[in-house]
Amino acid sequence: MKQYHSLHDYTHQDIQKRINFTTIGIACILIGIGAFLLTATSTTEKGSNLDIFRICAGSFCILAALYQLGFRSLHWVYLPTGSSIRKRSVYYNPYQQAELSKRLEAYLQTEKFPANDEKKPMKLDFLYTKDKSFASFQLFEYTSYLYTPASEICYLKDEQAKAFVEAFAHN
Repeated sequence: MKQYHSLHDYTHQDIQKRINFTTIGIACILIGIGAFLLTATSTTEKGSNLDIFRICAGSFCILAALYQLGFRSLHWVYLPTGSSIRKRSVYYNPYQQAELSKRLEAYLQTEKFPANDEKKPMKLDFLYTKDKSFASFQLFEYTSYLYTPASEICYLKDEQAKAFVEAFAHN
């Protein structure tokens, strides 16, 4: 069996991680709100339910901001257009092989389409830009409790990428 690079491990030279300034701005606002709620003095009696709610809301705002800064401050971007990358997977059962090969024949040469004689489930993983100017996809087949690459990574640009995204991303 031929070994292929995986779409999840192999990156294109035009795709790079960038700082998401919107997320950082939202995190800063949440930290400010949380700090205000934690330090605000209460005019009611000490230990009231309003004080407990204020402390919990302030703590939640700060924790949400830390999550945003830690896990969402970077995102993948297609460099020529600056558009962010989206990920999607579509699963096909063995009875949909003919439909899948028919839909992909415009993007893959028929000799590159994997021969699935055993009728295994397939998965189509693809990345595409928000503006639909770039797309890449790869077929995976289900073997031994894992999805393994069944085709090479295919990169599409401009009109071909837009047609691919419109055909597969909204199913």
